[in-house]
Parts: sequence; C-alpha cells; structure tokens
Amino acid sequence: MKKLFITIALGISFSVQMTAQISTAGLDKLPQAKSGTTYFVMPDPNSADAKAYKEVFTKNWTISKPEFISYSEVDKHLAKGNSFLNITLTSITGQLSGMAKTDNAGKTTTTEGMKTEQKFISLEFWTPSDEFIESKKTRLEYGITYKDQIASISMHADFETIVSTEDVYAPSYNLFSHLKNWGPGIFKNYIQTLNSFFASGEKRGPYQEFLNNAELSKLKSSMLYAPDYVLTKTNVFNGNETKTSENEMFDGYKLKYKVIPTEELNNKIQTNETFYYLIFIRDSNQKYVNVVNSSSGEIIYSTHVSGAYNMKSNDLKDLYKKIMKS
Repeated sequence: MKKLFITIALGISFSVQMTAQISTAGLDKLPQAKSGTTYFVMPDPNSADAKAYKEVFTKNWTISKPEFISYSEVDKHLAKGNSFLNITLTSITGQLSGMAKTDNAGKTTTTEGMKTEQKFISLEFWTPSDEFIESKKTRLEYGITYKDQIASISMHADFETIVSTEDVYAPSYNLFSHLKNWGPGIFKNYIQTLNSFFASGEKRGPYQEFLNNAELSKLKSSMLYAPDYVLTKTNVFNGNETKTSENEMFDGYKLKYKVIPTEELNNKIQTNETFYYLIFIRDSNQKYVNVVNSSSGEIIYSTHVSGAYNMKSNDLKDLYKKIMKS
C-alpha cells in the first residue's frame, strides 16, 4: 500500500471559509496564483511515501509551476503570486443560547448555553492575502485571515481524527488510513476536477450539487464501482463502527455494481480505464454522495444532506431513480 503523510494545519478557532464538497468560490484570486509557483505541502517530499502523489501532481496540475515542500518550509515561500495545496483542518466553535428561568420573585436568569464545535477537513488550494504580505507579519501574528482560499474539497475523516485532533501532529500520522476519499488515483481525479473548473471559470458555492444526465445514463449498462468503506456505519457519539452487508446497502440499486477495497479503486483509476465509481463523504454533520468518471475526474452526480452521518440504502435508491430518469 502506498501511503502519504501530510501535515495538517491546526489551531484555528474560527473560520469564515466554509468547506463544501467542492468549492471554487475564490476564483478571483486564480490569476494571481497562475503567476507564481504552487507548492504541494507534505512533511517529507523526498520520502518514498510521497512519490506516487508527486507524480500525480506533476503530471496533472496545469495551473502553475508545481513544487514540493515540507510544512515547515511554508513560511519561506509566502510571497505574492505563490499558492499552496495541502490538507487542512478547520475548527469552528460556537455557543448555543442559554435557557432563561424566572423565580418566584420574578427575577429572570439565563444559564450559559452549551458550547459547540464543528471540525472540517479539506484539501485546500490557497494563496496568501495581499494584506498579509503587506503587513510583514508572521502567520501567527496576523491571524487566520492570512490566506485567501481559492478552492477546497471536503475529506471524509474517521472518528479518531475528528475527536483526537492532537494525533495529527505526529510526523508518522498516516492519512491514507484515516481519510476515506483519498489515495493517488482519487487525488488525480480531484486535480482534474479543479483544473476543469479553473479553465472554465465556473464558481461553485457550498452545497451546490452536480448532475450530468448524459453521463449518468451510461450507468444503465455500466458497472458502478464502490469503495468498501461505504458499508461502514459510525456511531456519531462514540465512534463505534459496524458493517452493513452489500445486499442491504445496495438493495434499492437494481443495476450492476461491485464493491472493492479503496486501494484497489485507486489503482484502477491510475490505469486510465474509463469507469464510474461511488464516493461517500462525511463532513462534520453533513454528507455527500458522488459518482465520478474515472478518466476525466468529473463528478457526474452528487447529493448533499445536512444532519446526516452515514451512507444509507436510500441514498443508492435515489441514485438508481436518477439514472433511470436520465
């Protein structure tokens, strides 16, 4: 198994840049990024684990000159025109309204509301803001608005990563084991998707769905491949995992499908064979169900559901209905 170790940016208490399945809301900053170098950030660009990802990025990134640096080197390359691609963890904290109580004397008091936190992990493409560059401050001194997000793609992390965020500081943290929609092949398709949006200038906002009926119709006779993690259900409170059988999960999908290990899916994508595969993304308290063209990286179908945590058979039943109507 080929693995990639990527340092995750942490320590953020609030961010105005919401993650989404794929967001390209910052395309106005793209011309600036094209003028410089894009740095793909990883702990050790010279490690054997990074080789497959470096090859994918070098071959498929078309926006600007690609280079590879460690996370510790980012500060040395923060200059106007330069851009960065890395896995980022964003933590958004808040507080619910308290409960008001009135006693017998008519005095009203309000209890403190429960504190909340949402964590989002994404593959983020960003450039340092002009204001940050002009300030001559460090990132720590300037604060979280030091960067302008150009695009982001949501990652499906396991329960351990979301709860025990201190673990991601370890140099040996293995994202291949902890991120589900990840690997050299899937990464290749994400890069292709970003390139396509950058070339067309298409802006996509949070939760915008995808539907390509012409492509979707091909699944009436083509095999749908699914990574085996879609069968895993996670308890939102304690992280306990249970497996759903293929027959139960795909009960409402009356067409051809095949469940395969995620590593096998990544290898299959890299053969340049054209096929369609399912990707499930859980991002905090919301989920996305996608179907992707393996050769172009195009997401031909997607749905977004808030307040949901696991893949369900109804998600595939809905996909089947869309295919039959296409």
